[in-house]
This record gives sequence, C-alpha cells and structure tokens, in this order.
Amino acid sequence: MPAHSSYLLQPLDISCFAGLKRSYGHGVESMMCNGVNHVTKDDFLFLYQDARELSFTSNTIRNGFRAAGLVPLNPEEVLSRLDIRIRTPIPAPGSPQAPSSWIPQTLHNIQQL
Repeated sequence: MPAHSSYLLQPLDISCFAGLKRSYGHGVESMMCNGVNHVTKDDFLFLYQDARELSFTSNTIRNGFRAAGLVPLNPEEVLSRLDIRIRTPIPAPGSPQAPSSWIPQTLHNIQQL
C-alpha cells in the first residue's frame, strides 16, 4: 500500500469518526458556553453517547464505504485518489553529503558488503 493512503481504505474514518469528533466537540463547546470548564467522566460518557448516536447510523456507515469506493467495489475510484510521484530525495541543507568519489552500485556478495 502506498504511503499516506490508508485513509482511502478505511471507510469509517471517512464518514463516522470524523462526524463523531465534530459532534463531541460541539457538545464540549456547548458545555463551555454554559460555564462548565471541566469535563468529568460522567460528562464525557453523556457527550460521547450523544455524539455516537448522531455519527454511527446505518446511512453514514454505508456512505463511508461508498465514498471509499469499496461498496460497490470501484477500484478506479480508489486509484484515482492516489497521487503517486516517484522522485529522488534531495538532501536537506546542512546534511552530510556523500563523497564525490562514491559510486552507487549493488553489492553481490558478503565480501563486498
């Protein structure tokens, strides 16, 4: 799997968990507006339950799988989102440079290693 592409194949991250985070944040903000500066364990459970019920519905779960291109299976949808660029890394300024006499080559036996 290409680097930084796991979010494409995790449909619940796309739909449910982002909504859960947003809903829970709104609940905490509303408590702060009412003068509550500390979220207790009981407050957390209350806010989390409400946020979970809003976020994890059968519709949002289905939409997450559809948005990821997994149901119905649509490989072109997933592959079209990948932005793969093959490039040679450029050394950072101030990093030690390889000596100019060094020639890159594949080692073929233990003595060369």
